[in-house]
Amino acid sequence: MSFSAELKLYRPTPPPRITADDLARFVGRIRETDALSDSGLLGVQTKFGTSVDGDDKLSHWVEMRNSCSGVIGEIDWDIDEQCKSIQQIVGVLSGDARTIYRASIHLGTPVDEVLRPITRTNSPDNEIDFYPDTLSIEVGPVEIYSFEERLHVGWVSVGIGGGGYLFPWSLAEVVRKLESTPKIARIAETCRTFWPIAPSAPERRIVKLRKQFTPLWPYPEFDKPWDWFWGVAEG
Repeated sequence: MSFSAELKLYRPTPPPRITADDLARFVGRIRETDALSDSGLLGVQTKFGTSVDGDDKLSHWVEMRNSCSGVIGEIDWDIDEQCKSIQQIVGVLSGDARTIYRASIHLGTPVDEVLRPITRTNSPDNEIDFYPDTLSIEVGPVEIYSFEERLHVGWVSVGIGGGGYLFPWSLAEVVRKLESTPKIARIAETCRTFWPIAPSAPERRIVKLRKQFTPLWPYPEFDKPWDWFWGVAEG
């Protein structure tokens, strides 16, 4: 059985209207962090239509064929292109004023400085190593989960993922590694400045959810004001 995990920096509240040109500028800002190698899987998929939070339908899903296996389904994209460089991704999106409904952008393999702190190998407690090797941007419903537990938490995310899963590391431990890695911190700051969030206190039901799903909430404060947050999707 194969496992994968993605560490997601997500925006928990709906963003303003996003156009393809907005995404081009955002990709350009991510490139300026020098966190990417311009190699690996590169491509762009977009679906135009209503605003990102018009409904909560996923762009990718698993269609089970039987009790043990399934296939991945996806929406009918308006743009679906493999690219040779991040600059080509920017070119595909630039100047297009149409509203993004869903988007999935693969930015290839991050540089070693990004991957090394969150790569786990040769653990005596878990023979399945964790090898993150991709960075991506998703526009659409953001889900975080750890095998059984699953939550819809936001609408835009930047993810670093790959094969394996975190154990014996906790999510809180990994987030400390993420936040102390300079190039990842630059990516996070780019997200916060490009689509900022007013740091207001969350309502009571959100605090309750954070307490209920503690393994998916990596911060010590359950009443932490709204911001871009780290989560994980692993299974």
